[in-house]
Amino acid sequence: MHVYPGIFVGAGLIRLGVTGSGALSRWSQSIRDTEFLVEMRLRNYDQEKENEKREGNEKGRGEAEDVVGTEQAVGPAAD
Repeated sequence: MHVYPGIFVGAGLIRLGVTGSGALSRWSQSIRDTEFLVEMRLRNYDQEKENEKREGNEKGRGEAEDVVGTEQAVGPAAD
């Protein structure tokens, strides 16, 4: 007589375990995704800082090269 409620409770516990496991898995994956995005954002920030430093160094040298380049294109200055 008491077999059917026991089967029902057992099936319910199994279903609860499967559903709970899936929910914990999705929650864990969302945490990993969020942390990955934060890490990538930090890496991009570091790369942007390095690029700005390089551009600043190249810009100082590039202006002098541009002047020389325009003199060569126009020709020697008339004295």
